[in-house]
Amino acid sequence: MSFVFFLQWHKICKHILFYDQLILSLLTNYIHLMYFVMKQIVCIIVCVVTIFTACESKLSEDTCCVLNKDSVEIIMNIPVKIKPEYVSIYKAAFDKCQAESLKEEACLAYELFQSYKDSTEFHLFERWANKPGHLAHMETEHVKIYFQEIQGTQERARTSRLETYVCPMLNEPSSTQ
Repeated sequence: MSFVFFLQWHKICKHILFYDQLILSLLTNYIHLMYFVMKQIVCIIVCVVTIFTACESKLSEDTCCVLNKDSVEIIMNIPVKIKPEYVSIYKAAFDKCQAESLKEEACLAYELFQSYKDSTEFHLFERWANKPGHLAHMETEHVKIYFQEIQGTQERARTSRLETYVCPMLNEPSSTQ
């Protein structure tokens, strides 16, 4: 009787050991999964806190581009191809418009670059503090005059411009560093 009991006890122990290893394996996988999920959650929280802290510590809510999309800075590069006989007229019209545009509060940069390889190729570079400032610029009298003066000077329709929106306060170094 003791030998039969021993065999049954041995089978029971093998099953217990198998289930014990299975449970241990499942728990290990669960722990790894939870670690991965928690790591992702912590990364998301850190990103959100960083963005809102940057805005909170540097600017008010109405100028923080995370909270107010109208406060983003606008950077534009507008390529223009001018007919050769109108290059001097185009440059003169731009110079007049530039002088007035730089007086606008929202205007951070307003420059014209002429290609070294092709004297009829220009790039108009504009940088605006915010979208409302750029929209107001487009309605000014000097811009309307500029468009009238350059009408017909372009060799072909303006190519696609590069317009970028940035949140400048997130790129500034922290004062606590």
